[in-house]
Amino acid sequence: MIYYSLDPNDSAVAKWSDDRSVEFHAQMGRDEEVQKIVAEFELLRDYSVPMYTEKRLRYFFPEMTVVSEDKFNNILLAIDEYNVGAAAMQDEAESLSNDQMQSFISSFPVRNNNLVSYLDVSDLVKAFASSLEEDLQDEIARGRNPDQAKENRETLKAIYIMLKNTENTSNTDSVQSILSLVRGR
Repeated sequence: MIYYSLDPNDSAVAKWSDDRSVEFHAQMGRDEEVQKIVAEFELLRDYSVPMYTEKRLRYFFPEMTVVSEDKFNNILLAIDEYNVGAAAMQDEAESLSNDQMQSFISSFPVRNNNLVSYLDVSDLVKAFASSLEEDLQDEIARGRNPDQAKENRETLKAIYIMLKNTENTSNTDSVQSILSLVRGR
């Protein structure tokens, strides 16, 4: 067995058995990307070619590193813990109305002025709204008719979850990362 951390954040790992079988695990939010990559590998399944070579893995995961079995198990445990928390947060957001989420978002700087400012929350909401608008325009350009109410709710949930996580952990890294992209810093 060879054990890999697939990125520097340890948000995805792989256990390589042979060139035809690899076991992948990823944090919620990263798991869809990993599943798409696995689907790319699976296209080779019917051919007599090695599927999961290190070169192919490195193409999709250029920052992957070999880790010990102990480190792999520790990362896997952290991923599982993260996914349990993320699922709970998703369920919590799902149980709230749009008005409740909007209220939480708009009052966040009052309750957490040591974490983010009104300007930060405003810029964060604008960034998500801009991204949503681009996504909707792309869907319309492809001839699809997106459900705007559903998309708006998903955007609200994403902002709510990000801010709730920031509140729970007192860690503003994810908010600051988005703000630095938006503000060009």
